[in-house]
Amino acid sequence: MTDEVSDQIANALNLMASTTEQNGNMKKGLKQTKFETASTFRNLFVKLSDRRDSKTTDISKLEMEVTKLKAEREE
Repeated sequence: MTDEVSDQIANALNLMASTTEQNGNMKKGLKQTKFETASTFRNLFVKLSDRRDSKTTDISKLEMEVTKLKAEREE
């Protein structure tokens, strides 16, 4: 599910960037703003993905610790 969402976000950003490149009538300032906005979204998306991965790792470590403590308690 998250890979599907990631792909959809990436596709939307790519579409925004390519549409901006193709529109020759757009003023330079507006083009720059669209590119900067797309870049900001990409950077934020990467940060969110990294944070998710970090939290997933933390959860896995805590689950292993709980399992270990349960096993020690049962002994």
